[in-house]
This record gives sequence, structure tokens and C-alpha cells, in this order.
Amino acid sequence: MFFHRELTPSEIQPAMDLFHPDMHTLEMVECVSAFHRLFLRNKEGFKSALSFNGGKDCTVLLHIASKMLPLYDMTFKDFPVCFFDTHDQFPEVQEFIEATERDYDYEIITYTGSFKDIIKQSIDDLALESMVLGVRVGDPSASTMDIFCESTANWPKILRVGPILNFSYEMIWNYIKNHNVSYCSLYDDGYTSLGSPHNTKKNPQLFDNKTNTYLPAHMLQNGVHERESRISSRKSS
Repeated sequence: MFFHRELTPSEIQPAMDLFHPDMHTLEMVECVSAFHRLFLRNKEGFKSALSFNGGKDCTVLLHIASKMLPLYDMTFKDFPVCFFDTHDQFPEVQEFIEATERDYDYEIITYTGSFKDIIKQSIDDLALESMVLGVRVGDPSASTMDIFCESTANWPKILRVGPILNFSYEMIWNYIKNHNVSYCSLYDDGYTSLGSPHNTKKNPQLFDNKTNTYLPAHMLQNGVHERESRISSRKSS
């Protein structure tokens, strides 16, 4: 299969050179390789989009895509970004999404409604064959995923792509800091994993007894505690 063919180091080196040397890890090679394979297919007419919800993981994905797209003479018009709005968002997330549109000079395509229905709508509207997701190992939905894999039963049929599937929590924040990437302000206020206001809380691991405040997300000492910011078992971001 095209998406699993072996790549030579020279094929992905131009893309790797775009990123901070501290990010030249096996996980980053996997990520860059996934985008390389996908963008080559996109140039042949294969339709893909990136799912963006304002969380830290898809924020990193968006930044990586923005740096790599010019290598393939592509823009976000060729690789659309979709926000799936279920009317259950933090105001700060919506503000960040609007700021992201200004930063990238691109209007994110918004779909509103129940999650499964609007996924199906985006696939139909954009004739999508694959969707890039900010899923990482440890997320509830990651247990059935490879970097390239088909959607599961009872979900709209599409190829799911998880370039940062094997990134750790620490790697996400290293990328953000090394590349000076803007992120949602909630992460500076003690949140480490964002869902809706009803299933998300400040991470108790970040409470500072000396100041009676919460430390920012990047100061979490161990990523294993990332999901202590969640009340339910929905996906972290």
C-alpha cells in the first residue's frame, strides 16, 4: 500500500530540516513521513483535511502542516482545515480558533451539529478520503489506531491519519516551545487536556500550594497525569 511504503532518508530530509534540531526524533520522523506520503497523494487528487478543535495536539499538527505544505506547492486551500462545533466549547477555545484563522490567514471550515453527523457532512461536502487527527497513544480513541488506518464500524468511512500518534505529552510541549507556537490560553491556567466545560477541570497535579494558583500545562512533571484534567473518558487534545 502506498501509505506504508518504505521511504529513504533523502525523501524526508528537506522536511526534517524545517524543524528544530531538538525535534529530530523517531516520532518526528514518523510524523513527517506520514505528511510526506499524504501530501504526495493529495497532489494526485486524493482528498484530505485536518480536524482542528483548538487543542494542543491539533495545534501542533496545524503548525507542522503549515511548514510542510509549501514543499509540495500546496496551501490550506488544497488541504482544508475543519472545526467540528458541537455547541459545547469553552469561550477561550473559540477565541483561539478565531485567532488561529488570523495567524494563518485562512478561514477554517466550521461544521455545526452532532459529532458523527458533521463528520459525515464534511466527508460529503469536501469529497474527503482521509482525515488527519490529533490523536496520541493514551487517548481513548487511540487503542484501535495506527498512523494510517480505516475508521471503525458505525462511523463514516474514511482513512484516519495520526501523524503524532506516538508523540508524548512532553514532546507536544517541546514542539510548541521550540517553534514558538501560539496555543489556547486555558493551558496557561492549569488545564492539560481540553474537552467541553462539562467534562474538563484544572489538573490537580498543577496546583501550587505556595501561590494558591495553578501552574501552566507545560510544567506538568509527568505526562501520565495529563488526563487528570478530564472528568470523563473522552479524548484529550
